[in-house]
Amino acid sequence: MSGHLLHLLVTVVVYFPMIVLTVLFLRGKGEGLLSGFNTMSQEKRAKYNMEAICRFMGYVMMLSIFFFALGHVGVLIGTTWLTVGASVLFTVTVLGGHSIARYDKRFRK
Repeated sequence: MSGHLLHLLVTVVVYFPMIVLTVLFLRGKGEGLLSGFNTMSQEKRAKYNMEAICRFMGYVMMLSIFFFALGHVGVLIGTTWLTVGASVLFTVTVLGGHSIARYDKRFRK
């Protein structure tokens, strides 16, 4: 298998599940895939607007995919600053999205 074909295969294998999850979350579905939801009691689950959290996490996933792809482009063209910048933005997006989803009161009923 040539290097370019292998690279394309790995790219598709990585991006496809991310895009599927993004679409699922943007539709307000997939709360069982969110960290900690499965272990919550029914009383705690009733306190949260899970559809709004799922949609928000869909937007976080969309940004994450964009920055992940931007870092990927940086690697392909050999630009270190683009790769590092995209990695930092990816990390900030993931951690910021988690913090907002966890502590923001707009997701509570």
